[in-house]
Amino acid sequence: SSSSPPPLYEFRSLLGDLSKNKLPPQTSGGDWINAIVKVVDENTVHSGSNEDDVIIILSPYTPEETVAVRRIISRYGTTTTSDGVVKNADKVIVLVNCKLNPLPRELIQAELVYGILPLMVQAKQQSQTTPSSPSPQEE
Repeated sequence: SSSSPPPLYEFRSLLGDLSKNKLPPQTSGGDWINAIVKVVDENTVHSGSNEDDVIIILSPYTPEETVAVRRIISRYGTTTTSDGVVKNADKVIVLVNCKLNPLPRELIQAELVYGILPLMVQAKQQSQTTPSSPSPQEE
């Protein structure tokens, strides 16, 4: 009997199924943070997770996702402990379309590999026709 090869990638949610994982209100302070850390650990770590080389996080922007990103970086990214010891990254962490505001301090020294600034497009406004300029029908 042959076993199937492991999948090349997996999709997981940082916070899991929020209909099942009820988070306490943000005003509960440490309980709120601890609840998010617990949910992130349950949803990002599984048996065999050491074979994952890259973690890609898509469009984080909520306060809950800020806590989740900080947890993942502290667990798998390059960090410096309070006594100055640098722990090298276990995994490459890629944030795509990151809108965390403020940016977590763990990301201050992150390397921007590629970025696209949003383009602002405005509708062209029709200016009123003046006697010196032809009307659109005359052009």
